[in-house]
Amino acid sequence: MDANRRAGLGNGIVSAEAARAHLLSLSNAGVGYKTVARVTGIASAILFGIRSGRRLNCREGTARAILAVSPAAARPHAVIDATETWHQIATLRRGGWTKTAIAKALGYQGPALQIGTRRCLKRTADAVRRLYRTAPIRLKERA
Repeated sequence: MDANRRAGLGNGIVSAEAARAHLLSLSNAGVGYKTVARVTGIASAILFGIRSGRRLNCREGTARAILAVSPAAARPHAVIDATETWHQIATLRRGGWTKTAIAKALGYQGPALQIGTRRCLKRTADAVRRLYRTAPIRLKERA
């Protein structure tokens, strides 16, 4: 037994189930297996095998690297769920912002808010989030 293994630093074979679940969760957040490959240095073929369920086991270091990737690794052009984005837009609207004002603040050329109701680009969600965090909101009094 070598010194690394005695120190608990082994790289043994473990179940890939946790890594697979995390890869699927990342995928739902707009981080695909190829982005995970770029971030971790793990071959995309190995990640694809884990994600698809064909590879049932992997090295402990591989699982640890996959589990360390966060949704923040999503690239700006990744397509993500738009639910939170629309909640933020609804809050802005309740605070006195019109759709035209929101579109203008986001840098749109026209007055229309062109954001998908179910999915949108990460860069669009980030822009709405920045506006949401910095915009003055006038809460209306309830009668």
